[in-house]
Amino acid sequence: TDQDGVLDQEDKCPNTPLSDQADATGCSIFVDKQVKIDLQVLFGNNSAVINNQAAQKFVEFAEFMKRFPNTEAVIEGHSSADGAASYNPLLSEKRANAVKELMTETYGIEAERLVAVGYGEERLLDTSNTREAHRVNRRIEAVVTATQKVKLQKD
Repeated sequence: TDQDGVLDQEDKCPNTPLSDQADATGCSIFVDKQVKIDLQVLFGNNSAVINNQAAQKFVEFAEFMKRFPNTEAVIEGHSSADGAASYNPLLSEKRANAVKELMTETYGIEAERLVAVGYGEERLLDTSNTREAHRVNRRIEAVVTATQKVKLQKD
């Protein structure tokens, strides 16, 4: 009756949507799919201040974390090569902690799900000694991945 190719007397899922692929018992087929979200934040020179704390990227990151409550994130703080090499890890850790604090206090993400790490100038995106290179290197990066079940659709 539901046009899934399985006889009604053998169909364990009698209302399978027409758009779904069905297995031999007439039920929708689900597969695991990796999903992820990236968070990237740029900072001013010698600053750990987050501008526009209500930006959509923070909202989306928090929503993702809430939708997948078993996920954890490492918030990686980075600095430019400008400044003292001994100071930059501290500054980048302050940046990572600022984002962690924003996520916990403003968006309600549990602190134990977030780890803040400061890398200083160890992982530069741009090694040139230009204003633009310094700008893109003063950043936070965080990536969260999760697995969700999705229905296979008919072609």
